[in-house]
Amino acid sequence: MSTPVSKHSVFTTPTATVAATAPLPGGNNRKRYFSGHRVQPVDRENSRTQEVFRPRLCETKQPAKKRSCRQRVNTGQNCTSTSTGRDSTLPMMGHEVSASRPVVTVHPQPMDIDPDYSEIIAKFSVTHQHQIMPSLSHPGVKTVLSNVSTLLKTLEQRGIQLSMSRGASPLPTLFAKLKRFNMVTEHQVCSRYFQKANVFFSAVGKTVNNTGCLTSMVSSKNSITLFTGMDDGEVASIAASPFLKQISSMCNGKGLPEKAKVEAFLKLGCLKEGWQGIDEAVKDQPLDRALVMHISSMCNGKGLPEKAKVEAFLKLGCLKEGWQGIDEAVKDKPLNRALITNISSMSSGTRL
Repeated sequence: MSTPVSKHSVFTTPTATVAATAPLPGGNNRKRYFSGHRVQPVDRENSRTQEVFRPRLCETKQPAKKRSCRQRVNTGQNCTSTSTGRDSTLPMMGHEVSASRPVVTVHPQPMDIDPDYSEIIAKFSVTHQHQIMPSLSHPGVKTVLSNVSTLLKTLEQRGIQLSMSRGASPLPTLFAKLKRFNMVTEHQVCSRYFQKANVFFSAVGKTVNNTGCLTSMVSSKNSITLFTGMDDGEVASIAASPFLKQISSMCNGKGLPEKAKVEAFLKLGCLKEGWQGIDEAVKDQPLDRALVMHISSMCNGKGLPEKAKVEAFLKLGCLKEGWQGIDEAVKDKPLNRALITNISSMSSGTRL
């Protein structure tokens, strides 16, 4: 069925613009389509009227699509598109990736501080942190941090906790004890301190569960310096003693005692079970642990007591069971344990 030819003027609608066309030569006035719009042929006598409207129609007319050959390089092959449609397999213009421009991967820069060392530095006081941070490349500071790392690993493996200092900003006592030292200018002492501490806690018994047994003894700058000068074998021998806690109590703030003095104290006959004033009679007996604890409580912070003072204290007749004011009446009686416990509690830190 053919559509009748309209003799009316060209018109526009809100959704589409209809362009007028002149009749084809030879009277071929068939329907034509342009850009998806349906165009009705017009009569020759209306062509003048159509020309009047042509400028207006051209203003709203969509620009013709550019037809050009585009070369793709991202697939490694050349392909040419001459069709008016968009190739769905090709990327959008402006988002093409050129083979001549390789993709650059930006890797994160390494940290200036070793992650393990950053955690170690945080355990120091603020003053020490300010000394360490600008001197991380200093060989002595590196040695200090390395020794600290080894010590912390030993503590973790042995299940030993870091004792904390008292104050508004608690710090591990192992680090707080070095407050009088400069980590850069006195790095030799500081590095040896952590190395000796590692030897000490590598040798302690399983009953030790925190670092207080060492830090309670080394509190002054002089005691720390003396500790760093001790032989490793001597340090390990003291640490391995089953009476370490009692030794630590008596030497609180006095520094680590000498090995010879510790051995001499633990060999006292008066500290053995069943002692009645004669050392030879109890030479094969074990130490009286409860008695050693009482002595250490009374000598807290006073250092290891001398043999003569310990014997004189234990020979007091008033400390024996059944004493009524006459020493000769109870000279063969054993010590009154309950009484000694009470006396040691009242006389803590007052010496024998």
